[in-house]
Amino acid sequence: MDKVDSRSTVDLDEPDKLPRDLSISYWDLFALILAIVSHIVDVCIDFNVAYQYYKYEKNVYFVLTIVFMAVPSIINTYMSLKIYSLQEDMQEVTRKFLRNPALLLIMLLLQMAPVFRYYDVLKYAIKSRKAAQNGNYENQRKYYALMAKEDSYVSLLRLFECFLEAVPQQILQICIVLVEKNHGSTFQSV
Repeated sequence: MDKVDSRSTVDLDEPDKLPRDLSISYWDLFALILAIVSHIVDVCIDFNVAYQYYKYEKNVYFVLTIVFMAVPSIINTYMSLKIYSLQEDMQEVTRKFLRNPALLLIMLLLQMAPVFRYYDVLKYAIKSRKAAQNGNYENQRKYYALMAKEDSYVSLLRLFECFLEAVPQQILQICIVLVEKNHGSTFQSV
């Protein structure tokens, strides 16, 4: 392997280093809002698929779909809460929320762990943007760093969700299509 000359002007990737440009654009804020909305839509679609199986009395498909929704939700919620328990710098709104058992149950049932993480990312992004507009570059840097950390947590949760929920559900849907097609079922595609 070639040695990198320390005098070289090549920028090396430092994973824990913030970028030089700490600006938050409207596009960044829009993308965060879109991520929140898309997660909620994804959860609604999952519930609709399960409901359609229940409605057409496809109980095995209904139960498997619910299991493939519930198990990842429990794991994601547990992981999110575990990360929160290790954090000292979380939003006050989030801290109050986590003390309410009824809201925790709703978070678990409705698979909202990533949404609360996205909410924190959005709050930190807005605070960073406002600090930059006010010329307070120290707070801009602080909030940008917090936003980046929260974003890494939500990315981790979404990655787990992908492998724990989306992949099994896709495999289940393919199997259902193949089984129903081979049996000539009158079951309408969901």
